[in-house]
Amino acid sequence: MHGGLVSPRKLHTQSLYLEATKAELLDRLAKQSRIPKAVLLREAVDDLLAKYKLLDVPGRKARK
Repeated sequence: MHGGLVSPRKLHTQSLYLEATKAELLDRLAKQSRIPKAVLLREAVDDLLAKYKLLDVPGRKARK
């Protein structure tokens, strides 16, 4: 799992707005998986950045 253990000093606060249904689903996922929402969201951002080749993930190359 990427996006998990990150030094708090290296993190930046971000706000986001979600549709109510998506927020409820995220809450349910966090509760069922016992993974904090912040960790799930960081993992989702990592996946999105890797998809657009902006983040170097093992097996993928970052855009320069």
